[in-house]
Amino acid sequence: MAIHDTTLIDNGSDAPSLGLTPPVLSYFCVYNPCLSQSEENTKDQILYYTANKVIPADVKMKQVGLAQALVSVASTFSSQPTQNVHSQKNRMVFLQPEPGFWFHMCVELGIHRRQIKDPKGNEKLVTEYLDTELNDHALSGLLQVAYEQFKLLNGTMTWMLYEDDPQDTMPNRQRIRSLMHAIEEFFSSWIWKWDFARLDTLLFGTVFNSVPTQSIHRANYLRLQAVDQRIHQQYPLLHHCLVLDDKGSLIYHSPSLQLLDVRSLRKYILKRWDAYLLEEKKRCQRTMEKQALEKKEKASTYFSKPSQSAPVSSAASIESTTSHTTTLPDLPTNESTSPSPFPDPAHDGEFLTGMIQDLVQDMNGEERTVVKQDIVRVYLDTSSESQPACMDALTEYILIIYKDPGNFLWSFLLPSTNEAQETLGDIDFYTGLEQLVCQPDTRSLMTMISQDVKNMKKKTMAVSKHYKCFYYDHASLDLKSTAVDSQGHVTMHTMSAYGCPRPFVDPPFPNDILLQLLQVKLDFEVSNPCGPGTEEVYTRSTTNHWIIGKRIYHQQPPIASKEYSTPDSDDPPGDDHQAPPDDSPRQDSFHTSTLDAGSDFSEIYLVAAKKDITMADIEDNIQKIIRSLLDVLHTD
Repeated sequence: MAIHDTTLIDNGSDAPSLGLTPPVLSYFCVYNPCLSQSEENTKDQILYYTANKVIPADVKMKQVGLAQALVSVASTFSSQPTQNVHSQKNRMVFLQPEPGFWFHMCVELGIHRRQIKDPKGNEKLVTEYLDTELNDHALSGLLQVAYEQFKLLNGTMTWMLYEDDPQDTMPNRQRIRSLMHAIEEFFSSWIWKWDFARLDTLLFGTVFNSVPTQSIHRANYLRLQAVDQRIHQQYPLLHHCLVLDDKGSLIYHSPSLQLLDVRSLRKYILKRWDAYLLEEKKRCQRTMEKQALEKKEKASTYFSKPSQSAPVSSAASIESTTSHTTTLPDLPTNESTSPSPFPDPAHDGEFLTGMIQDLVQDMNGEERTVVKQDIVRVYLDTSSESQPACMDALTEYILIIYKDPGNFLWSFLLPSTNEAQETLGDIDFYTGLEQLVCQPDTRSLMTMISQDVKNMKKKTMAVSKHYKCFYYDHASLDLKSTAVDSQGHVTMHTMSAYGCPRPFVDPPFPNDILLQLLQVKLDFEVSNPCGPGTEEVYTRSTTNHWIIGKRIYHQQPPIASKEYSTPDSDDPPGDDHQAPPDDSPRQDSFHTSTLDAGSDFSEIYLVAAKKDITMADIEDNIQKIIRSLLDVLHTD
């Protein structure tokens, strides 16, 4: 539910700069009204607060009080909790991840300042607040992703407060301080990295919040599953296995892992992988600088070395100097002929968590390798379909991440028990696990999987010449895209390193198209609140691109319809949605699922330049286009 108000524009800034100012976070807080029992201790309900400038305590309380008042007022008009409040200058976002706990952030809107002349010819400063540049679903999704990651690493906030006494109405101060410390430690290193101007990051990282899966041949998948079973037989403590490639695509996960847990684990594993790559780059840079310094010192020592014999004559001196100078080895001047300054870290396998190797500097400044333990605990949902998920029914595991020589990331989960603790302290455990992962047949299998990935990139590049599209499956959380660069890498940004976009290249679509894609997604959600409804939506962006969204139900829906927006030739491009009659029967047949028809669906979004294709072509060939895209995005 969104609430709008009309705050007056304030042009009273001293010297505002002209041009565009991106949206920024004003403040963020986590609070629980139940933690303050009287007006004297209302500040106790604030578990965490941060702002982009120093805020007095009374202002903090006013902001939290306003947030509670808005939530209370909105609850009288809707049974759904308030999520967004629009004002002239700000966007307020709310999320209740658990009963009693609230995440609340305020984002200052982007600003466009420009000079215009009034009818009298005088210059006038016009300030425009860009409300449409922020999307409610993307902002709400950002808070939801934040909570999922916090719960993965800490468990639920309710469990942290009432672990031993679930019926206790007021936790003790020690538990509250422990929760406050966990929240601060988690959000302080993440929240100020949010980039609200990157709509592509928010769209693909929060709204869809998917698990991009790499398509591989079924035979290779079954062989990888056999490797998982063989590892489990050798080490029964390893309950779950997860394999990602170096770009973050899911290769394999144990069937016992819940998809939502896979999604959260993937984000955290990529964070550790990014940190590892950054450290490797710094280490290589230090090595290069050290080698360059040693080479410089050797050259300086050589030229400053005194002559051992006096010259007989000036001519002999000149001849001797010339002869000696020409014998110096030529230093390479062309960087292309020298080896890469950052060697590929794929030559050796390495554990990223558990018992790891780390480089430290001794008192002489020399680097040496030490072995230490880096224990990472995560909390996963172990409920099944017969036992619905419970908010507090999380199981604590220890996460072991191993990078194999081919840069595939193998992750293993052990239950947090005394036996597991003893196992993690045994170097033989890591040696044996590495030998299982790096067996010749497993290395051969991963090589074939790498070839599957390369073949998929080639197909994707062929299709991307004509269409930009992405495919999202609601049941498996899979997301694939044909928006690729010249190397076949997906240009779509995904969230990693606690909210930072992974370092791919330019976004696949400009913001106006991304906003239209979000609107198409919203049209599907609004028209299908309780089950199958609209199947197709057509619209056109202000940059003259067709945007087509199609929802495919894997169980035949009882009612099918289409919606599209196509302005008349005399009208300017717009995004109005109209529903023409649907006289074509649906004959799509895809895989069956145990999910109900309202939740077992896939979505395909296609973007094509209006100059390359007409609406009539889309209407006539939409089924053919979708099937060809599905053939490319999947491997048998």
